[in-house]
Amino acid sequence: MNLQLSDRLVKAILFARGEAEGRLWLRSLPRRISHYARRWNLAPIEIAEGGAMSCCVFCITIDQREVVLKIPFDAVSGRLESRSLARWSEAGASPQVLACAPGSGVFLMSRVRPGTTAFPTGHADDSERLCDLIARMSSPHLRPMRSLKPLDAVNGMRLEWAVDRFKDPGYQEQLDQLSGAMALAATLLSTTDPVQIIHRDLQAKNIIVGPEGRWEAIDPFTCRGDVNAEAALWAAPLDSSCSIEERIAQLARCPALQEDRLRAWCYVYAVLEYRAYIPSTADRMRAFTIPLDPGDLSASLGR
Repeated sequence: MNLQLSDRLVKAILFARGEAEGRLWLRSLPRRISHYARRWNLAPIEIAEGGAMSCCVFCITIDQREVVLKIPFDAVSGRLESRSLARWSEAGASPQVLACAPGSGVFLMSRVRPGTTAFPTGHADDSERLCDLIARMSSPHLRPMRSLKPLDAVNGMRLEWAVDRFKDPGYQEQLDQLSGAMALAATLLSTTDPVQIIHRDLQAKNIIVGPEGRWEAIDPFTCRGDVNAEAALWAAPLDSSCSIEERIAQLARCPALQEDRLRAWCYVYAVLEYRAYIPSTADRMRAFTIPLDPGDLSASLGR
């Protein structure tokens, strides 16, 4: 078997886990791929180009079905992801989970075609497709999930990343905005009703195009929280010709979303996700946050 790891996966694993631990995991991949290929009668074809915290291998089953073998970096995240995808696949909102190994978190899922990343086009159709995806993922008929972290725990990771990034002197404006953004986030978290099961990283990079152009979600950080935060994390850092306010107006037509909460969450993520080295999104975020006052946004939530 001669499967080539992408440079992106190697760099991401080493950055996140460190040289020693990361190299150990990367060296184990050929053996683990062979093990699960034998266990589930798979013929590995190639390793997916993307990936940051897992290795996805395109395979063919014994009955010629296209599938994806996913080997997560850790068992806990793999188990959570397989549970989440199995739940959302009931509504056609994620790939189907075909088999799993709970001890390792490794699982097998259907391969979605065309399977391309749902990069934004700049048109309102993008927002309509996102609303449709959120509606399917939020169906009250889906199976329950227990023992999920609250949204504030997952937001804590984004705050840590932002604080570390904002140590650079070039981020002084964002550092000045940070306390207001976090106070606003605290208000949003304390007033969330209803609390729902959400993906928590439903950005364009984690949405793939399925049959008939329908969007499907992958790579979740599943938790309990506000569905408006779900939509805001998609809208705020999006590289698009649409402004954030235009996206808010489009998304507010979705019955599951509330415009005031959506705008407030967009402010939070436009601050936390700001990256000066991506000018197309950075300029868009600054144009959105500068005219707004987080205190006013917080006050608007009670009206």
